[in-house]
Amino acid sequence: MQFLTSLQELLFPPHCLGCGLPSAPLCSRCKNSFPLDNHQIHIGRVTVYSAVNYNAVTRRILLAAKEDGVRSADDLIVSALHHSLLYAMRNTDNQPILVPIPSASRAVRTRGRDFVQEISKRLSPLVGLPVQNLLRHNRMVNDQSRLDASGRFKNLDGAITLTKRPIRVHEVFLIDDLVTTGATLNEAVRTLEVSGFKVAGAVTALVSLPLR
Repeated sequence: MQFLTSLQELLFPPHCLGCGLPSAPLCSRCKNSFPLDNHQIHIGRVTVYSAVNYNAVTRRILLAAKEDGVRSADDLIVSALHHSLLYAMRNTDNQPILVPIPSASRAVRTRGRDFVQEISKRLSPLVGLPVQNLLRHNRMVNDQSRLDASGRFKNLDGAITLTKRPIRVHEVFLIDDLVTTGATLNEAVRTLEVSGFKVAGAVTALVSLPLR
């Protein structure tokens, strides 16, 4: 097995996820674009905790994870989420459940997986908090990347609903990979709060500063 691994590395040497140069998973220069920090913004009354600013390098890492299923890219996103969540947990004495932001059904079909749901499951044992998939899209939504901030909020208005109503109402942390305008998180918060949940905060790996 070690021989096959070495042969594979010889024939297909690893490349930096940020710039494509021979390196794995990030070259020294691109590591400087992925520092784990403590960013806080607010979506309404809810604090969003993020670890890394969204830039050209982190965009390529996120795309490698979401669209190409590159394991090392997944690992970097999970490490950023873990950092953000540990920081967020300092501000609550309770044990919130983790609620991933749902992917649109079209995206799940294209990627073959629900990305945020999967990385939330990997995050759960690292912090000892359970995951519950409480949210789903109840109608088709347009591709958010092609919309401005106003269009994103309109696109998601009323588009997220509960998958079920648990017997117990919990405090929750929302989990997502990236916050840009806050439209998705805003709709998820609304859905949970009208159903009686307390949203202790939202946690993302990346944040686009300033929000756009």
